[in-house]
Amino acid sequence: IIFRSVGEYDQLIRLIFKEFEIPVFIHERLALVENGPIQSLYRFLLLIQSDWKLEHVLYLFKSSFFSGHVESEDTHSFELAAHRRNILSGRLSWEELCLDKTVSPRASTFVKFLASWHDKLIAAENIKKLIFVIDEFLEQFQYSPHRDFEEKDIDQQAFNCFREIGRSRSEEHTSELQSR
Repeated sequence: IIFRSVGEYDQLIRLIFKEFEIPVFIHERLALVENGPIQSLYRFLLLIQSDWKLEHVLYLFKSSFFSGHVESEDTHSFELAAHRRNILSGRLSWEELCLDKTVSPRASTFVKFLASWHDKLIAAENIKKLIFVIDEFLEQFQYSPHRDFEEKDIDQQAFNCFREIGRSRSEEHTSELQSR
């Protein structure tokens, strides 16, 4: 079935098709940067790549997708403590900051949560395990991409995934330059 746009019926269609065991694929041509869970994954990957830069740590603290982990007052006290200590990056620096008495237990737990996912990603021994960890990460947001693929297709799936992330980053950079 081809629709011009499914809009708000996306979840309903998925639910009904799943109930009747009918395979479904919905593609709305949304840029990845418009997809919240993917944007959170992208920022999390940037966090790891950038040695836990302040801007990425705070983005994840403030993301609505992690609202079950920290409240705004936790984020605020964490950010103030970071500024007092002039912490700009470094996972170890953030973990040490959690020992500060002004940092809430929820904020400390959230940093440990991020660190545990960092460790899981780094520990992935091959592309199949990496894809599994990424899917597991996304499932926290009730976002689980439906993947039916054979072992031989994994390299192509990974290539496509990283190509899309790169494309969305390029689109984000272009729109950032245009807004200047």
